[in-house]
Amino acid sequence: MSSVSVDQFSNSKSDISRVLGTQDLAKLTRAQRIARSFINSNPHIRDTRIGRSSGGSFYDFSSNRVGVATDSPDVMSHELGHAARLSDSSDLYKALLGTSKRLARVNNLIAMPLASLVALNKNQSLDSRRDILRKLAIGSAIIGAPNILEELAASGYAMRHSDTPIMTGIKVTPGMVSHMLSDGTAPLTYLSMHALTSKDFK
Repeated sequence: MSSVSVDQFSNSKSDISRVLGTQDLAKLTRAQRIARSFINSNPHIRDTRIGRSSGGSFYDFSSNRVGVATDSPDVMSHELGHAARLSDSSDLYKALLGTSKRLARVNNLIAMPLASLVALNKNQSLDSRRDILRKLAIGSAIIGAPNILEELAASGYAMRHSDTPIMTGIKVTPGMVSHMLSDGTAPLTYLSMHALTSKDFK
């Protein structure tokens, strides 16, 4: 998070302007309404630190920080949705999300070599190889599911606090697709190899 970050989340237009990096009155007014709605519904969110991010937009639940890398009030709202949900959530749920992210990252790295190794292992029957690939795909989907569900929930929060929920849904869709592709890389890899491992693949 860059040096323009503020100590605590607020709905003041000057703070929001620094977070979004814009002076656009329409965007600032809309973002201010969103911020006010979040604060009214989730008073604990005032303890969340928020600022301008030099990288992508994010919510870091370990430090309760929101970083916004765009001037979009809808993206800000999505990250505030994470903050509203996670800043006072249980340590068990946070641990689940953290573990899911780490395992999904490792799984994405090993998916292609592991899938190839299984598919080309002539010491096992074709049916056995395909069964292993299917189980790897299912296991990988389970690993990534908590984070995908959390992203969907945060987007739901963003839409709930928006005065144009359909437009907000459209605006946050690219980020959702990106998350799903990231968490779905390993399952798709295993499923693709399962499909390619046909009777003619012996």
